[in-house]
Amino acid sequence: MFHDYMEKTGKAKRKQYSKENQSPIEQEDFCKLIINLRALKFARLLYKKLLPEEQLLLTNIFVDIPILESKEENKLARVNYVVIAAENSSHQILQKKMGFLSTHVPLSKFGLVPTFSFQKKFDLKSFGYEKLYSYTKTSSHKFHRILSSKSTISNACFIISPINVSISEEDYE
Repeated sequence: MFHDYMEKTGKAKRKQYSKENQSPIEQEDFCKLIINLRALKFARLLYKKLLPEEQLLLTNIFVDIPILESKEENKLARVNYVVIAAENSSHQILQKKMGFLSTHVPLSKFGLVPTFSFQKKFDLKSFGYEKLYSYTKTSSHKFHRILSSKSTISNACFIISPINVSISEEDYE
């Protein structure tokens, strides 16, 4: 009976055991990945929390690489967000609203200290990165497109960042 059980389940269980013990990435890299994901998702949720008429004023959000230090308690990183807003928008109103939203649940629970700045035009060269990644309004766990300084930005490229995240969900199930 024991041998019969081992023949039927042994290979599958050994395969599952070895898969569970093999981590796709190291712990420190995994922590950085989580913070990068939080930074990107923060921008996406911030946009969703704005009223529809406020959403129309935004064209893009640039998410800089998180700085993994914070003097504030329960905060993991500081992140700079550059909001690209329409010519006719009031930056002060948007900044006040975004500041308010970032201090209330769910955004306050991300462990990030956001800093917002505003620009009226988006120039990929001005950020000083050779390669940037774009993310859509609905997905921040896998980049949509790689952008260079000569790229044109489509409507699908809402979040733009030097953060490269491309996660296959099956790897973490």
